[in-house]
Amino acid sequence: MKKICTYILSLLMLVSVIGQAFAFSLTNTYGATVSLPKAPDIVGECAILIEPNTGTVLYEKDPNKKMYPASITKIMTALLTLEHCDMNETVVYSKKNIESLTAEDSNIQCKVGEKMKVKDCLYALMLSSANEAATALAEHISGNTEEFAKLMNARAKKAGAKNTHFANPNGLHNENHYVTAYDMAMIMKDAIKYPAFLDIIHSTTYTIPANNKRTEPFTSYQRHMMIYPTSQYYDADVIGGKTGYTDQAGKTLVTYAKRGDVSLISVVLKSNGDVVFEDTKKLLDYGFKKLKDDTGFAKLIYGYLVQHYELSGTDTCLLLMDQKAVKKSKT
Repeated sequence: MKKICTYILSLLMLVSVIGQAFAFSLTNTYGATVSLPKAPDIVGECAILIEPNTGTVLYEKDPNKKMYPASITKIMTALLTLEHCDMNETVVYSKKNIESLTAEDSNIQCKVGEKMKVKDCLYALMLSSANEAATALAEHISGNTEEFAKLMNARAKKAGAKNTHFANPNGLHNENHYVTAYDMAMIMKDAIKYPAFLDIIHSTTYTIPANNKRTEPFTSYQRHMMIYPTSQYYDADVIGGKTGYTDQAGKTLVTYAKRGDVSLISVVLKSNGDVVFEDTKKLLDYGFKKLKDDTGFAKLIYGYLVQHYELSGTDTCLLLMDQKAVKKSKT
């Protein structure tokens, strides 16, 4: 019986892989059809799609190629902030930080000496993609950005990253600042474990209150267009994520989505403008359908086993493709 289960599992995995290249259907004796989806074509140079609970890779395109990340770097900055700070701690924006900003930097017009809560900095970081917020958090945690970069690299390895090196907390171009699609998925997998992170990335707007340098509140707006109900790219399954762009990195995007009890993380690197949202949509639709169809196909094969091998009673073989495992249960 063990050999039969192992054989069928191998068959299922083979069919699943083949199904990425060729769309086809299988029909059981009751006429029910299970269609295995074809992997999508995307513009992004590198990409990956994973199921975060198991780490199962559902799609990949050069997932281990070193690429420039741009502002998706800030996912790591946010992760470290959540792990090292209380949300009500006060962050002070230094002169060095503010004077380092250029006209091209994403920013929220912070002033030297401005005091802001960690919570406000995180929303500015993840919604407005404020570079001075990234630097301020790095200085608050480690004293300077160089030491913070060491912390980033250590945390990346802990998350399972293999070919990533961070040189700054904001993602500004640096030849020694690179990631892979796989590594960013691993970092995102750790970040989504924090409810505060999910709250932040799912917000479309956030108001930073007046402080010692601001006479009026400031509103940060989300840049991930897939969570805006009025956007042409809206997807009700998307919880949120982080966008990025530099000339060298192109458009980058990390996204977390959930449909029912199924979760997905997608990473797209070096796409083209808003096409990155279309790339992500294709990957998510493919992933949700694939997991649903793999489970359906597993049930189809199980029905065949019950019919032809009379599996029942103490030897029931449960084929669960979405977990990529075979479990033997005793009844």
